[in-house]
Amino acid sequence: MVSYQAENTPCFYMIFKERALDAFKQNWFNSVSVNKCLDSYKNYKSMFCFEEYIDLLPIKLRSHLSKLRLCSIKLAIETGRYGNNAIDRNRRFCSLCGLREIEDEYHFVFVCPAYDHLRKMYLKPVYYVRPSVF
Repeated sequence: MVSYQAENTPCFYMIFKERALDAFKQNWFNSVSVNKCLDSYKNYKSMFCFEEYIDLLPIKLRSHLSKLRLCSIKLAIETGRYGNNAIDRNRRFCSLCGLREIEDEYHFVFVCPAYDHLRKMYLKPVYYVRPSVF
């Protein structure tokens, strides 16, 4: 066993901090990868780090983007999993359009005709004319 003396204290703290952060990141990655609720989150968040583009958004939009990314908005993909009337994941269709597609974050942002006006107001056409998850 290594004995740390006073002169090694800063080194010990640095190593301890690195190991604690590594353990946290491994736990975070494992939690994200096994959680079915975070399927869309996995598409754009593969590393534990701060996303600098968030600082470019006004505070109100940051809040909405965070809710979207964390699956805390009322879409059928989320609301259909709870209660006595739980719906199979593959049958949680959008109730606002007749496309019979699962109402998830991708459908909400890029596909649903009910939100065309918002899409045209806030997104460049390249993102919604031929949408892709990536």
